[in-house]
Amino acid sequence: MNGQHAVQLAVIVYGVVGVSGKVLLYHTMMIIFSILSSHVLYHHVNLMK
Repeated sequence: MNGQHAVQLAVIVYGVVGVSGKVLLYHTMMIIFSILSSHVLYHHVNLMK
């Protein structure tokens, strides 16, 4: 395995990890946001009763 292939492989791996990391972060943020908003709505509804 020569240097050129190693560099290409590193770039591909870095790209895949970067994209999947962003997607994972985005999904995590969305999940946290939905949990928080449902939590707030739940308390708000309970206060209205």
